[in-house]
Amino acid sequence: DTDDFVLDIVDSDSRTVYNGRFGDSPESFSLSAGAYTVSAWSAEFESPEFDSPQWGDTQTVSVKAGGSIATTLECTQLNCGLRLLVEDSFRQAFPDGSLLVKAREGELEYSYDESRTAFFKSGSVNVCLLDAEEEQSLFTRTLEPRQVLSVKLKADIGQMNGRISIQIDTTRSYIGGEY
Repeated sequence: DTDDFVLDIVDSDSRTVYNGRFGDSPESFSLSAGAYTVSAWSAEFESPEFDSPQWGDTQTVSVKAGGSIATTLECTQLNCGLRLLVEDSFRQAFPDGSLLVKAREGELEYSYDESRTAFFKSGSVNVCLLDAEEEQSLFTRTLEPRQVLSVKLKADIGQMNGRISIQIDTTRSYIGGEY
């Protein structure tokens, strides 16, 4: 609900003009001439979380003396996501193992049965296997805002002598519209 988005308006001297719920903001603002940064975001997002996409946008506007201005914020997803699909072969190969997903802001334990998507700030995301108190990096990917990566983890023990195989599905679906 866009009424629940946080709206933040800051002038060129970094003074806050408004910071609060978009739904509680006035219909218009009476501003002095100058440049303003107008931002909106759906929720605070500081560290990795499950099922927490963050939407937002920032625009810089210039108000002229005696004039008025309208701005539209085109809110897109600001963070990225990762979903791990653990196959039975992987579970059987590492029955006492667990998965850890790391980013620069923090890490999340990702159980074999987890079905939710883990969200991160854009950047490098590392998936590790914790098995017998030893941490082994499986892979690292760099994800951009709006990217959600699904990775299938399987272990082909018979053919690979215990090595891990990773299959990555990079298929994405783009949809659009007009308002």
